[in-house]
Amino acid sequence: MEKSGTRRLSLKQRLEGAIKMVERKETGKSVQEISNEINSSSKHLYKLEAKYKAGQPLEDEPRSGRSKKITPQIESRIVRTTMSQPFQGSKQIKSEVNMGLDPKSRISDRSVRRVA
Repeated sequence: MEKSGTRRLSLKQRLEGAIKMVERKETGKSVQEISNEINSSSKHLYKLEAKYKAGQPLEDEPRSGRSKKITPQIESRIVRTTMSQPFQGSKQIKSEVNMGLDPKSRISDRSVRRVA
């Protein structure tokens, strides 16, 4: 099973992993076996175990960084325009999508290419 570095675990998976780590001596499972079941790294499982034992919350903490400029509405607008006119260039799609948007929320043709 392939492990992904950017995939977030749900709260249920985090709790399940922490409990399996605490009970691994009774069950006889290794950390690697638990890691493969949960699809997470062993380092992450050790951190979850420590949090669980300390009574800290296991919820995913908010990430830092800039928020996305392309909203789901703009993204669907780009996809809809691309599907209706598949041979249209990104500059034309950009001008169609930007019509009616305020200057702060306008997007570039590079953003169009990333979405489409």
